[in-house]
Amino acid sequence: MQSIRKRSVGSTTSTTCSTPPPHDIYSVLLSEESRYKRKGYGLIFASLIWLSFMLISPIAIQNLWPPFMDLVKSQGWEKWQVYYYVSLAWHSLMIIITNLAMWAIYEIQLPFFERYKISTDPWPWVENKGEWMKMLKKSIALVSFNNFVSLPITIYAFLWLKNFQVDLQFGVENLPGSMTIMFTLAFCMICEDLTFHLIHRFLHWRVIYPYFHKVHHQYRTTIGIAAEYSHPIDFIIGSVIPGSVGAMILGDNMHFTTYLVWVMVRLGESLDGHSGYEFSWSPYRLIPFSTSASYHNFHHSHNIGNYSSFFSLWDTIFGQNKVFYQFMEKVKEAKEAHQKQQEEFNKKLNEKLSLEQRNEKLLKQD
Repeated sequence: MQSIRKRSVGSTTSTTCSTPPPHDIYSVLLSEESRYKRKGYGLIFASLIWLSFMLISPIAIQNLWPPFMDLVKSQGWEKWQVYYYVSLAWHSLMIIITNLAMWAIYEIQLPFFERYKISTDPWPWVENKGEWMKMLKKSIALVSFNNFVSLPITIYAFLWLKNFQVDLQFGVENLPGSMTIMFTLAFCMICEDLTFHLIHRFLHWRVIYPYFHKVHHQYRTTIGIAAEYSHPIDFIIGSVIPGSVGAMILGDNMHFTTYLVWVMVRLGESLDGHSGYEFSWSPYRLIPFSTSASYHNFHHSHNIGNYSSFFSLWDTIFGQNKVFYQFMEKVKEAKEAHQKQQEEFNKKLNEKLSLEQRNEKLLKQD
């Protein structure tokens, strides 16, 4: 599609999260230190957002889960029914809310947000509104199909294979606190990131890429709705399965409410990575060795490397982000060269103006 086109080299702006090429552990640690420093005041706001989330989540759970379970018991629901219907409703609700929030940001075009825009190219709806409307309708249809058809079938099939037995905890006497939620989220991130990296690389295998993952890459410029715009098979094996690995491993060591928090975090990270903005105050960028929106945006614009979701470690270990770092170095060098040329031009212009002013004074004296 012409409007969701591949950007030219150099059209990606430098961001607060870009890092120099890491060649060894020491370089990686230095890169991490530099990445945090470049966030500036955004680091403070990102920390406040994350701390607020970790404090509010258990309070909300403690106040909402017991009355909800009372309602469930009065209706005679079984655990698998709670898991099935609540998971589907929660997932759809998060997708709707986050995409509406991003639509509002795109629509109002406040300078506060636009300064974080990754690409210097116009948004697709600005570049070619007619083509964009076609793509938007297509995107809404596919995202809706994945959420209201693919996901229900997948979860039901999983429950059927498990004989409708759900290992997660549902009780009200052992609700998770902040520390439990934090460590569980960290475990799920690690499990999801490794699984996603391996499956994502597999989906880029040229033998199968044209049939499944190529659909997702119709978006060369990342925007929020692109996060779940994918072929149904890609959606199941590339998103649903990696996101469920942590919960499947933990089993009854994980509460269902913590699983819902994890779903919120994972969907939020995916939307943040596809938003087209590199927000300095994004709490996801507090994660050690984290990727970034510009990191994933490069994957879409160049269709190479940067296969991980939360962490950049696996890409670094397997050498899948070398091209990205080389690109960012070229962008940096081009900007420095442009700045140097601008400084030289300004210097010559100032010298010329000074000379003209001196000549005018001499003429007036004569």
